[in-house]
Amino acid sequence: SAKNFDDRFVSCLRALTLNTNLFFLVASIMRVSARVGAVIEVLSTVLSSPTTPADRLVTQFFRQRTYIGSSDRREIGQLVWAIFRHFPKLSWLSTNLDRTGSRKSRARSPASSFRSGEMFVGSVAEQHPYDSLDARRLVLLYLFSVKGLTNKEVSSLFDGEKFSPEELEPREHELLARLDRLPEPPEWAQHSVPEWMWPHLQHTFGSRATTEFEALNQEAPLDLRINPLKATREAVLRQLRSDG
Repeated sequence: SAKNFDDRFVSCLRALTLNTNLFFLVASIMRVSARVGAVIEVLSTVLSSPTTPADRLVTQFFRQRTYIGSSDRREIGQLVWAIFRHFPKLSWLSTNLDRTGSRKSRARSPASSFRSGEMFVGSVAEQHPYDSLDARRLVLLYLFSVKGLTNKEVSSLFDGEKFSPEELEPREHELLARLDRLPEPPEWAQHSVPEWMWPHLQHTFGSRATTEFEALNQEAPLDLRINPLKATREAVLRQLRSDG
């Protein structure tokens, strides 16, 4: 599951930072760093083609890279979709980090596209093309602000090794150091909901809004239907448990 992957992800990183010498942990770290590099590449492809369905681009990405194993594909995909689920929050963080820096903000951020709803009609592509650094920033912000990794833990992933992302640049370290100085995000950003959609969802869900938003930010569960002519629910559950 996505939660188990996240737990393994964080555990492996922390094991490395504690100088754990177990081979299988180090090997897992290297695999995770390569997956992060693939995630950046996938995101860059998707963000540069907002008029094409993201799932089609992700599928095409894997078809062109048959050397990526099934388990790696699954976990790369889980991380990609997790970042997209948190896109409004990450966009808000990115925009406000630019504003707190010495440089001027970009003319327009991805968050503004969500506020106007343009992300759903694809009008961003010609006005504000994305590059790989935008995808890289999204991954960095996700690891720091959503997964709660430290600078040292993230640096161990961005090590510049084969298939891994390039090492963090000084300006990226400085950018992430400003995260703690940001004001508290607005409610729509905290719950990763597009700003323009926020009042409508509040009106629809009322007192259940927070619970609904938290559920929307999780990976969708898998529902299985049982043919009662061939098996019972209990029998299938027993078989699934025995299969692990």
